[in-house]
Amino acid sequence: MLFYLTTLNLARFLREEAPALKEGESDRQVVAAVDAWKHSDFLSKNYILNGLDNMLYNVYNTLKLVKELWDSLEKSY
Repeated sequence: MLFYLTTLNLARFLREEAPALKEGESDRQVVAAVDAWKHSDFLSKNYILNGLDNMLYNVYNTLKLVKELWDSLEKSY
């Protein structure tokens, strides 16, 4: 899975913390960067979940970020 995410240029989201917007942030570039990060995080999370068995999918689907999912899977397996 790590190799697959690396080939898709998504492996960095397994280790990065989610960026946060400051309250009242109006800079379009900053907002676009955060939106792009969230989209890539969503893709990474769902690529991993897609590779899991159905019983494990239901367990790990509740996690919000791919970093949380990856850390949990590394700890368990």
